[in-house]
Amino acid sequence: MAAYSECDVALMRAAIECAKKCASVDSAYNVGAVIADAEGEVLSTGYSRQLPGNTHAEQCALEALGALEERGMLASAGAALYTTMEPCSKRLSGNAPC
Repeated sequence: MAAYSECDVALMRAAIECAKKCASVDSAYNVGAVIADAEGEVLSTGYSRQLPGNTHAEQCALEALGALEERGMLASAGAALYTTMEPCSKRLSGNAPC
């Protein structure tokens, strides 16, 4: 049995499509991120440099998710993050690590 489901594959493909939206720069990767609930419903998406301030894809997706939660539009319990690159643990740009 595979360690991942067809839903996982579809959500990872969605993250890859998000990465294609990035404006390319020589000094950074183009990364996409998708946050989905336990049933595989997409809650939010993001991509590198989507928001001002050298933002990472995961940060953009988390900020979009937070905005929905603030408006009472969803609960993210059991959510999973699909990203095309390992989230960072240290940043030099001043933003918080993913």
